[in-house]
Amino acid sequence: MGLVGRSVSKRKALVVLLLATATAIAGFVAWMYLESAGPAPKWVIQVDGDFVRDMEFSPDGRSCAVCTRETKFDANGQEAIRVYDLVKAHLVFEARDQGSRCSWNRSGTCLATTATDRGRVSLWDPQTWKRLHELKLDRPRPPAMFETNGICFDKADNLYTSGIARLQDIIPGGVFQPLVWWNPIAHPNELPSVIGTRNTWPFSLSAGGDSTKTRVAVSYEDSRSAHGSIIEVFEITNALDGPGRIQKAFVVEENVGKGGVCWVQLSGDGNTLAVLGTTGLWVLQVFSDHATVVLKRLRGKERAFVHFSLKFLDLPYDGRFVAYTWPEPDSATEVLRVGNGQTVLHVRRGGGATIAISADGRLLALSDQRSASVCFYEVPQ
Repeated sequence: MGLVGRSVSKRKALVVLLLATATAIAGFVAWMYLESAGPAPKWVIQVDGDFVRDMEFSPDGRSCAVCTRETKFDANGQEAIRVYDLVKAHLVFEARDQGSRCSWNRSGTCLATTATDRGRVSLWDPQTWKRLHELKLDRPRPPAMFETNGICFDKADNLYTSGIARLQDIIPGGVFQPLVWWNPIAHPNELPSVIGTRNTWPFSLSAGGDSTKTRVAVSYEDSRSAHGSIIEVFEITNALDGPGRIQKAFVVEENVGKGGVCWVQLSGDGNTLAVLGTTGLWVLQVFSDHATVVLKRLRGKERAFVHFSLKFLDLPYDGRFVAYTWPEPDSATEVLRVGNGQTVLHVRRGGGATIAISADGRLLALSDQRSASVCFYEVPQ
């Protein structure tokens, strides 16, 4: 009996040892996964939709507008815009068929949303969530491939859009030129003006500056260019109350954005320009007649943008950080300090996801398509 008892005790000890070892291994694997995935998010909100197309924080960072594409309401796919209060952690506004792109004005008193294949822009009052105005384009319904690929305000509440235009603004080849709507919050009936004259498709646009002068960056797909894309920078002055003066300032050097389509993003003050292309990331300091590269991250191999309509690039108002990700699911999302290129936040999960950084540079929003959620991370300062 003594031998049997000792044998049972040994078996029990072995089982306990094996369980302890398995627990330790599982804990180590989980720790390694969390370490490789990066820091844990501060908040997570669940969102409806198949995928997030666009996101933007309100200027005070207390709310986030999320544009989604979804099929549960319509088999052909439908857009929706939802605004979440990040302080109280709940949904405060929802409108379907309005989720192609979104942008807040600088004071946070208006949210602009666009609808793909509708040719219209809606302006919403965040206090009541009533529609202030709807900017209608004087043209027939656009073709099925039509895409509103850019929308933003400047400090004087002028609204910039790309990928939409009035019928008389379509130049040969059926290309829709970028437009500026002169303070449509106060003057919704004011006709927009065309920015640029290139006979090619505008891919991305962004605006930044003060109340007296605005810089506008526009990237174009251009098969005639050796690098597949062209980036132009314009200056707009005297636009405080009515149409301003539009002047082309310069073309960004060809090596920037090399490799086809590219995203452009200006800081709120208009002094920093970020460019994300298929071959790399560039950050430039912008002057009146040129821009100088101050930071770049080149990719080892060019890979095409599969989901190029998503938002992969953003800057805070002062341009001290740049947030970016690559389109591939196995890629990381990073926030870099522009001054020295230091990586201040690295999230391994998130490649191919839509991102946004708050105006003060303290929060990063990152969509997670697998869990139908948006994760919010604190950015180390």
